[in-house]
Amino acid sequence: MSSESSDWYRLNRLAEVGQVVSAAQTVFTLAYEGEREAVFETFQTQINHKPIDGKIDITLVSNPAVKTVGFVREIAPSINQASGTIRVKVSISVPPPQMTLGAPVIGVAQFRSTDVIELPWTVLSRQGDQAAVWIVDPATSTVSQRVVKVQSYISGVILVSSGLEAGEIVVTEGAQLVRPGQKVNVIAEEKAIGSNR
Repeated sequence: MSSESSDWYRLNRLAEVGQVVSAAQTVFTLAYEGEREAVFETFQTQINHKPIDGKIDITLVSNPAVKTVGFVREIAPSINQASGTIRVKVSISVPPPQMTLGAPVIGVAQFRSTDVIELPWTVLSRQGDQAAVWIVDPATSTVSQRVVKVQSYISGVILVSSGLEAGEIVVTEGAQLVRPGQKVNVIAEEKAIGSNR
């Protein structure tokens, strides 16, 4: 590869002029000067569905007026064990001149809305290897366990996408201590689920 080739762009220099380097030590980081891509680290629950029209709006961090559109090119098949995130590469076929290699960008995608029920994380229990919650029968004040599908986890709360109906009463405190058929005291019925996000 010729160092004068216009097809390559020097992204980073890791050694100084005259510096003695060891064998196989990286001196330059190069990137091919072709179609650009933006790389994002995101949580798996945020990419369960495709964006509307499949497009991602890309904005330059240093100058929000500089914008373009990209499309998801690759989603890593495994989760980064250190961060718990998945790497997503977004192809940018026509990047603005100000959007140079290595420039930090923000990606925004629009997804179709879905109905979910927000609950405190303390409701969670397990049924086998599945997430579950305890439901209170208002007629007998006894509990039964039900499997639910958790769409995502947010700080302090979970978003449940299926397994519950509006108006049902869920055990929010001591969920790990109750047993099937156990009687419980309902302290605040206004906590009955019913608000969707």
